[in-house]
Amino acid sequence: MLKQIQAKGVVNVFGFLLHIRNQRNFLVQTEEQYIFIHDALVEAIMSGETNLRVEQIQELKKNTTYLEQLYKNIIQFQAKDIHISSAMKQVNSIKNRGAIFPVDSYRVHLTPKPGEEGSDYINATWLHGFRKLKDFIVTQHPMNHTVKDFWQMIWDHNVQTIVLLSSLDEIVSIDFYRKFNTK
Repeated sequence: MLKQIQAKGVVNVFGFLLHIRNQRNFLVQTEEQYIFIHDALVEAIMSGETNLRVEQIQELKKNTTYLEQLYKNIIQFQAKDIHISSAMKQVNSIKNRGAIFPVDSYRVHLTPKPGEEGSDYINATWLHGFRKLKDFIVTQHPMNHTVKDFWQMIWDHNVQTIVLLSSLDEIVSIDFYRKFNTK
């Protein structure tokens, strides 16, 4: 589609996908996927070429007009209408670190405890994988008061691998590390 945009200056997203689906039946199956393709094309058109060699980056650093345009593109981005009502509930607010919240439609749910409001909430989000939807979970490392929720999430969703991106200095004082390190 990008080649078609470059060659003709226009693209018929629906027509292209209709044509390509004749070759690959399950390529785009949902409205959400169609919207994603549309948004990705808009971003590609707005951003221009972003694959650069090292020499090109050095040259572009000197071009303040180009950098200003990139900056304008970034700040013009408008997030879609997102719903984070679960994260904003008073009972759940202490389970959030900083201002990063899971969108309700992608948040990971814990098995709720009867009569305990907010027991199904953890600040974690599902990410789509290559082979299936809801393939990966992204979350903050647990705080002392959310360690149990973290391990419940691991158990509830049969998580096989944990990748820790925080430095050990950040988590060494948390029970999570001590419990995890002894196993």
